[in-house]
Amino acid sequence: VVEGVLAAENSTQLPARYNIADGCPVRRADFYGELARQLGVDPPCFVEPNRQLPTAQRDLSSKRVRNTRMIADLLPGLLYPTYREGLASVIRSASE
Repeated sequence: VVEGVLAAENSTQLPARYNIADGCPVRRADFYGELARQLGVDPPCFVEPNRQLPTAQRDLSSKRVRNTRMIADLLPGLLYPTYREGLASVIRSASE
């Protein structure tokens, strides 16, 4: 994310907005499941959101972000192409 922001700041011809994201859209449950796998712990247990709460719409949504413009204009190569590599790097650096 930081590299994307810095690249945008240094660019002279930018559109109004960029989606800064890796190339691997993932559901929240899959993200936390992968984190648990990499840490060697049991995966989390998720429960269905209470549909009566104001946050239910957000909790039940499934949004995906395309990073096509970011890749084309700012960052042709990502240090961590998917969230999996990024998680592994964070875990490695936390254990050092």
